Order: sequence, then structure tokens, then C-alpha cells
Amino acid sequence: MKTSNYILISFLSFIAFTLIGWHIDSKLHEEEYDYIKKVRSDFYSTRTWLQNNTQTPEKGKEFIKQAEEYFKYYNGSFDYASAASLQNHQFIMFKDTSSLELAKKWIDKAYKLKPDNRYINETYAITLQNLGLNEEAKLYFDKVKRLDSLNGFKYVEYKDDKGETIKVRKLIEVID
Repeated sequence: MKTSNYILISFLSFIAFTLIGWHIDSKLHEEEYDYIKKVRSDFYSTRTWLQNNTQTPEKGKEFIKQAEEYFKYYNGSFDYASAASLQNHQFIMFKDTSSLELAKKWIDKAYKLKPDNRYINETYAITLQNLGLNEEAKLYFDKVKRLDSLNGFKYVEYKDDKGETIKVRKLIEVID
């Protein structure tokens, strides 16, 4: 037999054993993959439900358990920030200070992943404000304003019916 035949047989054998190995590996980990997929699905569905129905403290506690499990497998900055934001809402609605500790933990992780994200900085500022750390919160609110100005937004002041000043974030119109 020619050397090229041996090389071809070796190559085809390698491909065949690699495919068999991948198939066996996927079968061995199929339950784990299914579990992780379920954890992700539960996290997203509960988060979405809570964003639309903030009146339920029981669902908030369920979300905490699901989020803790979810964060064992995933570490997206938006997921941490949105979970922290929901914990801030739980604090505002039910005065549950334990939810603020979780919000702080999660927003710290989000900030480490994306320190220049507006939503993350805003959530960080609100979390610190809810914790009573107003001086620290001001630094993050200032960063939000700085990020806004870099992205073409400004704050416009209006007077409401009571004569109180309200600041509104407005996109600056660009004239060509």
C-alpha cells in the first residue's frame, strides 16, 4: 500500500474518532446542558415577570434564588445590572434592606465588567443612594451625566405645575 493511503486512512480514522468522542461527550453532559438551559429560562422569565409586576414580595424572593443559581453559570453585565435594579425596586416597594445588599453585590460585578455603561452607572448610583451613601452615589450620577453628554444628550430644566424644577434628559438635535 502506498504511503498516501496510510495518511488518508489515518486522517479518516482521526475524524471518525473525534466525531464519536464529541457524540459521547454530548450524551454524558446532556442533563447538565438541559439544567443550565432551564436555569437561564427561569431567570429570564421571572425577571421579565417581576419587571411588569413589582407588587409581589414572594416572587422577588423566588427571583433571588433563581438569580443566585443563574450567576453560577453566566456573568453578563446587563444581567447583573438588571437583577440589581430589581432589588432596588424591591427595597423601594417593601423596605427590604437585604435586597440592597444583593443589589450592591450584583452591581459591583456588572461595573467591573462594563464600567462605562450608562445603565450600570445609573443603577450603581441608585443602589448607593438607597444604601444612604449619597456622596458616593453623586460620583456615579455625575458619570451618567458625563456619559450622556458624550452620547449627545443634555439635561433640560422645566417647571412643573407646582413650580418645582424637573430635569429631563433630551437628545441634542444635530444640524447638518
